Amino acid sequence: NIASLRKRIVQRDYNLIAEQADGLLADRRYEEIDQLYEEFLSRHAGSAWADKVLEKRSEIPSLIDERDYQNILALPADQPGEVAHMGNAYLRKHPDGQYVAPVKKIVKDVAPGYYRKVVDALKECEQQKDWNQCIITSSRYIEVYRDSSSALKLKERRDQYQINLQNKNTLDALIARAGGTGASPDDIRSVYEDYLEESPYSPAATLVRNELAKINLQLGRIEAQQEIDRLQELFG
Repeated sequence: NIASLRKRIVQRDYNLIAEQADGLLADRRYEEIDQLYEEFLSRHAGSAWADKVLEKRSEIPSLIDERDYQNILALPADQPGEVAHMGNAYLRKHPDGQYVAPVKKIVKDVAPGYYRKVVDALKECEQQKDWNQCIITSSRYIEVYRDSSSALKLKERRDQYQINLQNKNTLDALIARAGGTGASPDDIRSVYEDYLEESPYSPAATLVRNELAKINLQLGRIEAQQEIDRLQELFG
């Protein structure tokens, strides 16, 4: 009859998800197991097998909690940044998790080592004037440690990086307006002068003035050499 058929369908579906769950369990893919249980319950919520699935599903949060904590412990000690971010992710994901206290301690303990690595990385991107990378690097630390003394220092540096990036973008736009990196010094000088006339008090004005001074020096040398060449041609 229909009731017997439905019972066999439910049992078949239960056996199917149980088999699939066993395959995922070894790889600790608990979220996928939870999805299997959710799909079963959406189809067979009132069945005799629903309680068994609900019981198994109730174990999933603690399994995920345990896995995420063990993943933190498995990270190499010489990667404090990875430890800090994985720890921070754990705290967001498991605000009431059973390992909140030890994870907070782990995140705190790796802060000095992570800060040193950030400072070293910032020195490199500063030398390369890669202001965007400097912003990303400092922001990642700030994301974890927020209002700590080290994070506040990085916030100050990040503010300057953002100004530097804005200035660089302005300068790049002016060079593009002049015709790109292959533009003549005369064309670049003209664009710089127009910008300073239009925006003498903009944040990038000092940088543009400095670049204009370099262009003027370059053009002055060119003109001086041209004059020397002219005189040599006349009297040489």
